[in-house]
Amino acid sequence: MNSIDVTKLKKLAKDDLFKRDIFGRTILHICILVNNSDALKSLTKNPDFKTLLKLNDYENGWNCLHYIFFHKRLQCLKVLIDYLQGTIVQGNIFATNSPLLELLKFKDRNGHTPLNLLNNDFKDLLWFPEYITDKNEFHMTYKYERIKSTKDVVQPEYEPDTLPFLKSSEILWTDKRGASEIYVFGCNSNNQLGVGDSTDRATPALLYHDNFKFATDLTGSISERFKRPRYKRITISKNHSVVVTQDGELFSCGVGSRGRLGHGLTDLNNYFKFKRIEFFNDKTIKDVAISSNHSIALTTDNEVYAWGLNSFNQLGVPNMNNKKSTNYLDKFIATPIMVGGELRKMQNIIGIEVSKIHSLAWSKNYLCFWGLNVGQMGISYTNGDIEVKVQERSVRGETQVNPKAIQLRDDIKCVSTSELCTCVVTTLNDVHVYYNYQHFKLPKIPMKGHGDKHFDYFKPRRITEAAVIKKIVTRGPENSMILLKNGSVFSFSVNANDIKNTKYTSIWKAYDHDMVATDIDISTDGSVVLCTRSGTVFIKSTLSSNQRKNSMSGATLPIPLTKNKFKKIENVNNVVRVTCDPKFLSFGFMRDDIDLLPLELPQNDFFTDIETLSPAVEYNFNRKQNKLFDTQDHLYIANFFTASRNNTHEDDADDAEYDKLYSNQDALVINKIEEIYNSKFDPRASKRVKALSTYENIVSEEVYSTIKRCSGYGEDYVDGLKDILSNNENLFDANFEFAFAQDAKFGFHSRVLEFRSSVFQKLLQLNDKNETLIGDNIKIVWIPEQSTLRVLTTISPVAALMFMHSVYSGRKMDNLEQNVFSYSSPELVRLRINQYQSLCSLFGIGCDRLSVTDAFQDLLNSNTGDVVIKASDGDVFAHAFVLKARSAFFETLLSERWDTEKKGNVQYVDFTGLTKFQVTLILRHLYGVSNESLLDCFQYDFGEKDYFINDLLELIEVADELLLFQLKSVLQLAICDMISLDNVLVLLVHGFTLNARQLFLNCCWYIFNNLEVLMFAPGFKEIPNGTMQLLEVFIDKLGNVQNGTKNWIDQNPNILLEHIENIEEFNEYFMSDRKGFSSFKPLIDNGYIDAIKTKETVKKRKSRKSSTSAFNKDISDFRQGLRRENNGESFPPTIIDENDGFILVENKTKQRNASSSSPNILNMNGIVEPTNKIGNLSVIGKLASIHPNPESFVQSSGLPSTSNWATKPQSSLIESNTLLPAAISTTLTTAKSKPTKVKIGPVTKLSQKQRKRLAAAAAANDANLEQIDQKTTKESSTIAPWSICVADTPTSNLQNINNLPALGSSKPKKKFISISRPQSTKKSPSPISIPSSTASTPFSMAAAITPDSSFNSVYSTPSLTEVMIHESLKLEQAKLQETERKTLVEIQQEQEFAKWWEEESKRVQEEMQRLEVADTKKKKKKKNTSPKPQKYRKPIKSDS
Repeated sequence: MNSIDVTKLKKLAKDDLFKRDIFGRTILHICILVNNSDALKSLTKNPDFKTLLKLNDYENGWNCLHYIFFHKRLQCLKVLIDYLQGTIVQGNIFATNSPLLELLKFKDRNGHTPLNLLNNDFKDLLWFPEYITDKNEFHMTYKYERIKSTKDVVQPEYEPDTLPFLKSSEILWTDKRGASEIYVFGCNSNNQLGVGDSTDRATPALLYHDNFKFATDLTGSISERFKRPRYKRITISKNHSVVVTQDGELFSCGVGSRGRLGHGLTDLNNYFKFKRIEFFNDKTIKDVAISSNHSIALTTDNEVYAWGLNSFNQLGVPNMNNKKSTNYLDKFIATPIMVGGELRKMQNIIGIEVSKIHSLAWSKNYLCFWGLNVGQMGISYTNGDIEVKVQERSVRGETQVNPKAIQLRDDIKCVSTSELCTCVVTTLNDVHVYYNYQHFKLPKIPMKGHGDKHFDYFKPRRITEAAVIKKIVTRGPENSMILLKNGSVFSFSVNANDIKNTKYTSIWKAYDHDMVATDIDISTDGSVVLCTRSGTVFIKSTLSSNQRKNSMSGATLPIPLTKNKFKKIENVNNVVRVTCDPKFLSFGFMRDDIDLLPLELPQNDFFTDIETLSPAVEYNFNRKQNKLFDTQDHLYIANFFTASRNNTHEDDADDAEYDKLYSNQDALVINKIEEIYNSKFDPRASKRVKALSTYENIVSEEVYSTIKRCSGYGEDYVDGLKDILSNNENLFDANFEFAFAQDAKFGFHSRVLEFRSSVFQKLLQLNDKNETLIGDNIKIVWIPEQSTLRVLTTISPVAALMFMHSVYSGRKMDNLEQNVFSYSSPELVRLRINQYQSLCSLFGIGCDRLSVTDAFQDLLNSNTGDVVIKASDGDVFAHAFVLKARSAFFETLLSERWDTEKKGNVQYVDFTGLTKFQVTLILRHLYGVSNESLLDCFQYDFGEKDYFINDLLELIEVADELLLFQLKSVLQLAICDMISLDNVLVLLVHGFTLNARQLFLNCCWYIFNNLEVLMFAPGFKEIPNGTMQLLEVFIDKLGNVQNGTKNWIDQNPNILLEHIENIEEFNEYFMSDRKGFSSFKPLIDNGYIDAIKTKETVKKRKSRKSSTSAFNKDISDFRQGLRRENNGESFPPTIIDENDGFILVENKTKQRNASSSSPNILNMNGIVEPTNKIGNLSVIGKLASIHPNPESFVQSSGLPSTSNWATKPQSSLIESNTLLPAAISTTLTTAKSKPTKVKIGPVTKLSQKQRKRLAAAAAANDANLEQIDQKTTKESSTIAPWSICVADTPTSNLQNINNLPALGSSKPKKKFISISRPQSTKKSPSPISIPSSTASTPFSMAAAITPDSSFNSVYSTPSLTEVMIHESLKLEQAKLQETERKTLVEIQQEQEFAKWWEEESKRVQEEMQRLEVADTKKKKKKKNTSPKPQKYRKPIKSDS
C-alpha cells in the first residue's frame, strides 16, 4: 500500500519514532490506520518499540488497540500478538500486569476501553446482510421499511413504546426464540453445574448439546440428526439444576437425595450430567422453578407438577403425618405429582415461583399459594404452630396444605417470591408486597424530570416518561431489585413501619446503549449478576471472595471478587439470560449465538437435463459444456437446519394464521432485523423449502414445437417425425414401433421406463413376446429379442411421443391451453389427447414430478449400468446416458473424443482417489436426489459432527474438480449451519483454500459478531495472511456500507513515508492555512503528555506578501515600538489541564524581562486588553456596562460545543462584571514587582482577513476601546488559544499600560493602580462571586503575539497615522488616571474588608481541624468495641 521501505522502520531514529502529527498520533498509530502489517512487523523490531507501544494520541486518548479494534485491523492485531508473545517469558500474554492487559484496560477520554469500540453488534447495523448470493456476495438490506406518512397515522392509536426510534431501536430476546447455548460457572460441589464432574469452574464452561439430544435413527433425515437443541430456561440451586429446552423437554442434575431430581424412588442417584426426567415424555414443559430441595413445573396443558421435599406441604400435597417431627427432611416425593386444590380451577397460568418453604402460581389476576405461610402469602393465619429459622430470623407460621388463591384488581406482569415476602408487579408498574401478613403498595419509582420544579421548561419525553418495570427479583424484605425497561437496576428494602418512604437505590445505570441491562438475578445478601444488551455479563458481590464461604460445605466462589465492585466475566458473550443460586456461588448463562446467513442456491437442473433425453427433444452433445458458466437465474434461499415441517408436501394451511399474528400494518416503521431475528425459530415463519421448489421448472419449448411439426391437418407427418428422431438413434437401447406405420418409430431408454412403470417392469420380468398389454382401444406387445414395444392398434405417433416425454419429465402433456397441436379440427385434437391419456393409464405413468426422481434413485440403487467407476474400495455402476446429460465433466470423459477403458459395451472410469461412498454421493446428486435428502446417506450421529464436516470438506474439493457447482453449494450449505466458536477459524481457512466462498462469507459474518472472543483464540494467529486480508475486506463491508467517497488513507500511497520525513506535509491532509501560517496546535492534557519529550524544530514559514504590506508594516512597527516603550513581555498561550482544571503554560523558551509590567492583549477588534493579577487570582478589569456573552467564544472555539474534556468547572474564576472589594485594590499599591520566567508557547498566526481587520481598527482611531484582564495561572479556560473572540461593546476608558503587573508575578508595581467604576456603583465592598464554567470571560488569540513573533515582524516601521494615534492615547490615559483616583475612605474600607476576610478564613480552618480530630477519635473507639452475643432458643432449621 505504501512505497516506503518497511525494513528501515526497525532502525528508525528515536526522534522520528516518537514524532507526532497534529492529533498526537505516532508512527505506530499511522501504521495501523493505513493497515500496513509489514511496516508494523518491522516497527516491532525497533529497540524503542516497547515504549512506543504504550503511547496514546492527544485527540481521543486512544492507544494502538483502540485503533485496531475500531478499524478492525486484524492483520495488525496478529502482528502485535506475535510481538507480545515473544516478549513474555512465561508465554501468557494475559498475565497480570502484562503489556496486553494494560492496553486492554486503558480508557480513552470517553471512558471506553478498546473492546468497547468494536461496534460489532448486528442489532446496530443500518444495512445488514440478509443472505449470501450465488455470486458470493452479501445481499445487503436496509434495516427499516414500510414507513408510513404521518398524515396516515392517528396518534392516540399508538402507545409510546411503539413509536420508532431510528437511532437505536431495541431488539429484545424472547423465550419463543430460545438460546443456542448454556454456560455455567462457579461452585460445583454438588454437581449442580452438570459438566460431568464435581470440579469448580473459574471460567464459564459450555454445556455440551449431547446431553440434551436423544439418539436418533441413523437412516433418518441428516438435518434432524444434527439439529442443535435450543434452550428456554436454566435455574440453579445449591443442590441441583434444571434445564428446559425449546421443545419442552425437562432435564435435571445434581444431588439426587430426597427426590429433588424427579427420577422416582428407584433412582435417587447423583448425576454429574443432565438427565431427562422421563415422567414428562408425553408432556411439554412451559416453565420451571426450583428451591434447594424441591421443584415445580408448568406444562402447556395448564398443569402444575411438583416433586422433592414436602416438609411444609410445598408440593401442594398433604403429608400423612401432620404432627411436629424432627425428621421433616424425610418427607419427600421423588416422582412428579400434579398439584390440586384451587390451582386446578385457575385458567391460563402464566408463571410459577418457589422458595424453600412454599410455592406459588400466578395468572392474569390471581395468585395461588401453598406451603408454609409466615406472612408472605397475603393470607392470615390462625394457629401459628410452626416456628422456623429462615434468613437468620426466627418466624412463626402455619402450613397452607391445599393451594389457595387470592385476587388482584390489576393485571399482573411479573412475580417474585422468597421465604419472607412476595413481590408482584402489575401492568400499571405498581409494586405490591406481601410481607408480615400485610399487603403493601410501594411508592412509584422516582424518575429524573418529574416534579413541579421547572414545570415550564421543555423536557424530552424520554426523560419525563414514567418507569416501566421489566423484572423484579426478591430474596427477602432486605434485598429486592427491579430491572427497568431502560436498562437501569434499582434495589429497595421493605420496612413495614415506613412503607411510604421506601428508598430506591441505583445499582446499575447504563452510560451507553450497549450497557443497558437486559436480565438480572440476585442472592440473599444482595449480590447481583446481570447481562447487558451487548451480551456481556457483570457480577457484583456484597462480600469479598474470602468472606463468601458456605459454612457447612466449605464451598467458595472460585474467582476473586472485590467487594461492591462490578466485575466483567470474560470468555463469554451474547448472553441473554442469567441466573445464580441464592448463595451466589453457582451461575448459569444462556447464550444466543448469531444466526448464520442463509444461502442463495441454484435450483437443481435435474428435470431440465433429463428432459433432453426424451425422444421429443433433439440431443445436443455439447450442451452441458456450453451451459457450464452460464448465469444462474433460477435460485432459491435456504438454510440446512432451520425448518419446522417434517412433511415437505404439506400445504400452507396456516399461512393465514401466521400472517394474522405477524402482520404489522399499523406500525410506523418495520424493523427487518427484528422481524427476522424474532421469527427465525418460529415454526410458522421458518418453513423448510419444499423439495419440488428446489428443482428447475423450465418448460421446453422445443418439445412443443416438435409436436406441432409432427401433427398435421388431417394426418401426422411421418416423414417429419423420421427426420427429427434420426439424430437420436445411438442414444437409446429400445424402440417404440407402430404396426400401421412401419416408418414411424422412435427410441427410448428401457431402464427409465422400467423404473417409471411397474407394468413395463413386469413385462421385462416375463420376457415373453406373446404377452400383450390391453387397454382402452390399445394393444401393445414387448419383443425381447428386438427390445421393441410394438403398438398393434391405431395410435398416433404424436400421442405416443407425448406419452414418452411424460415418462422422462413427469409433466402433463394434455393441457389444451398450451395449444401444442397444429390440427384445425377440435375432434382430432381430442382424439390425440385421449390416446395420450390411455397410454399413461395403461403403463401407470403418474404426473407427479418427484416420482421421476424416485425412479432414477431406484435406477442408481439397482447396481447396474454400462459405466463402472473404480473407487479405492470397490466399483460403482452407473449409466452413461445419465452421466452425460447431467455433468459437463462426464459429457467430455465418456465421449468418443476421450480414450477410456472399454470392455464390450462397458466403460471403465478410474476414480481410485475417492472412496466408494464419495462416488455414490456424487451419483446421488446426478441421479436427481433432492438437495434436502442428498446427505441422508451419512451414518453419523449428533456427537460425530466433526467427522461429518471433514467428509463434506473433502467432497467440496471433489465437486469443484468435477465442475459440479450445484453440489458444491449444497455441501457448503450443510457446513454453514454447523459453524460455531470451536470450528469457525478452521472453517474460514478451509473456505478460503477450497474456494468455497459462501462458506467463507458465513465464517466472516460469524467472526464479525464474535470478534471479542475469537481475536485472542489460539487459532487466530494461525490464520494465513491471505485469508486474514480477505477477512478484513468483508468485515469492513459489514461494518461500513461504502458511499463512494475515497478515504484519506487511499489518496496518497506515500502517506506513511510523509509522516516520517515531512510531518508538516502530512498534517496538510487534516488542517492547514495556506496563507502562510501554522495550521493547528492541539490542546494536550497532562495525562497524555509523553514521558519522552522530543525536540521539534519549528520552521518559520514566510507569509506571502500582502497588498497592504506597507500600511501593515507601519502598524506593526508602531506596536512593536509601543511594547519596547512599555517594556512589555510576551504572553504565553494556555493549555487546558484535564485533571484539575487549571491553565498550564507550555514551556518552550525562557525569557527574562527587566520590567514587571504585563503586556497589552490586542483582540481582533483592535481593543487593548490589559491583564491584572492579584496574588493567585487573575482579575479582569471591565466596565460594569459590558456583559459577558458565553456564546460568542463557544462558537468561535476550535472545539465542538459538545466537547466535555476541555470545559472543566472553574471554581476560581471571577465574573467580569463583579466589583472587587476595596481591600483587594489596596493590596495592589503595597505589592512589589517581581521578575518572572515566562513560558512561551508556539506563535499563533492570523489569516489575511484577520490582519486586515486589525489594521482597519487601528487606522479608524476608534476611541471606544475595551480593557480586559487576562487570567493566567492556575485557572482553566473554556476557550482554545487559537480561537477568535469578539468584544461585546467598546469603551473609551483606557488604563495605563505601564501600570499593569507582569505576567506570572506575585506582586504588581508600587505605582498606584485604579480600577474604573461607573458612578452609580456603591462604594461598599461586595463579595466575590464564583461563576460557572460557561460564564468565564473569553480572551483573544492575539495574546500570543509577541514583539519577537513572526506576526510583528511583518509590521516594523510605524506610519505617521500611528504616531498620531499613539500621542492621543497617551493624553487620554493621563486624563483617566486623574478621574479614577480613589478616595482615602474607599482605601480604608477595602483594607478593613481584607482583614476581616483573613480572620474569618483562619477561624473556619481551625474549626475544620477540630472536627477531623473528633472523627478520628470516634473511629478508634468503635474499633475497640465488639458486640455481645445474644442468647436465643434455637428453632427448627430448614435445609439451606
